Amino acid sequence: MAKENATDYTRDRIIKCAAELFAESGYKGVSMREISSAAGISKASIYYYFSSKEDLYLSLVVHDMEQLVKGLEVIASAQEEPPVLLRRFIKHYVDFSHNRGPIIKLAFRELAGMGERLHELLPGIVTRMQRSLQGILIRGNLGIGQPEMAACAIFGMAHILTLHDKQGTTWNSSEITSFVCNLIIDRGSDSSMQ
Repeated sequence: MAKENATDYTRDRIIKCAAELFAESGYKGVSMREISSAAGISKASIYYYFSSKEDLYLSLVVHDMEQLVKGLEVIASAQEEPPVLLRRFIKHYVDFSHNRGPIIKLAFRELAGMGERLHELLPGIVTRMQRSLQGILIRGNLGIGQPEMAACAIFGMAHILTLHDKQGTTWNSSEITSFVCNLIIDRGSDSSMQ
């Protein structure tokens, strides 16, 4: 049991250190030697846990996305009114994106070059996110005729407002959540966000 805890701790430490380095320098700008130095272990030890830098990076992205999805699924299954759930769901997504923004932004920017493996891993995660949100939209009877398409649009809005703020407005998560929810629930009636 103690060995399993030490193994989990070491693996988690490698992932944490790699996440910080990848967020700062990008996938191509980080070497396994830098990761081993930051984690305080030998380079060979990293290869005990991960077969390559790509394997480590993909594990990191999938780990983060899995944490996000689990949180969203818990919210979607709660016994609350759908408009409340929708706000909590979007706020969780936006908060997570703000907190893990550099890795998520980096992941979306570099996914195309990561090969088929990531495309095999992430569709299940993305599908779970969309199904959770679709369930809220359907239960809420919000007058949205195509919940599958609406779920994609909602994630798209939240993602762009959170991670691609080129105008420098730096909206906080509550403002982004209100804006997106008002577009859906109140059909954009909140003029304070304009």
